Amino acid sequence: MYIVFLVMFLLSAISLITLVMLQQGKSTDAGISLNSAASATLFGSSGSSNVMTRVTGIIAAMFFISSLVLTNMTANKYDPISKWENINELKNVKQLTDVPLTLETSTSDIPS
Repeated sequence: MYIVFLVMFLLSAISLITLVMLQQGKSTDAGISLNSAASATLFGSSGSSNVMTRVTGIIAAMFFISSLVLTNMTANKYDPISKWENINELKNVKQLTDVPLTLETSTSDIPS
């Protein structure tokens, strides 16, 4: 299931980038890339911009949903055991006897 959402995420990201790059700004004419008569018959009276905007919105929603699902799947993949949950096990640790507990302080300024 994770692989399915990962593939959907990657395909939607690539297609979203492609669709955004193909769209024209609001100030440009639709007649530059498509003949105005062809856009009126092929895509309806509003031209191709309305169809491209809808498809971009749908793919953006797919990208957003797949990223949320992947985040949730990845967050639940690992065991969230905290260090504080096993605090009682630290009492059973054997203390080393040959390690001094206090530091020896010397009164001399010369290191030994």
